[in-house]
Amino acid sequence: MRILNQHVDQFKFFTKLFENEKNKNWKWLDIGACRGDIINMLLNFTNQNGQAFDPNPMNAQFLTYQYGTNPRVQFHHKAVGNKNEKVKFFFKRSNTPEEEYDNHYTGSTRVEDFEKDSVYEYEIDCVTLDEHYKNGNFPDFVKLDVEGSEWDVLEGATSLLERDTIWQIEFHKSEDWHKRKILYDYGYEIYDLSFNKLPQECELIYQTIIKKPTTQF
Repeated sequence: MRILNQHVDQFKFFTKLFENEKNKNWKWLDIGACRGDIINMLLNFTNQNGQAFDPNPMNAQFLTYQYGTNPRVQFHHKAVGNKNEKVKFFFKRSNTPEEEYDNHYTGSTRVEDFEKDSVYEYEIDCVTLDEHYKNGNFPDFVKLDVEGSEWDVLEGATSLLERDTIWQIEFHKSEDWHKRKILYDYGYEIYDLSFNKLPQECELIYQTIIKKPTTQF
């Protein structure tokens, strides 16, 4: 399995997390799948099937090609948020071919993330996790990386937050960090990727693992 430099810490985290044989049977969900790097790791580290979401049309084309015939991966070309509706997905305009590549595999549903006159938009279906899992079959592990919209996803995921779901979340905006009270209200604890528990009054940490005290790594 080829590991990109930016995913070395992620690989070390998964290596430690899945030392426990029981964890290899986790059903998983990748929100913000991008080009499938985390999907590849989860396919290698677990024995279970999983699902993935990404609203970006270029990523969707790539992921459909890469995993469309893989019975272990169900890909959804949708945004995930706090409402079930059509939403606008925004891209940054590019000035060079290099920027074109970088700008087209990321994006956001928040237009305020972009400078005025430097953005174009794409309409996409948005679904809440509560709606998506209304018939059950919940994931045991969720990776969430949605470029600043993570709290919208969590607001629409009460059914998962009420369970013992383990989350790996990338938090992007310090001004939203106070919202972590939602996680504590549901009984969660916050750890870094080295499995160190963080105090409730800590500063923003980018990459986290969220679990309940009753759930073992």
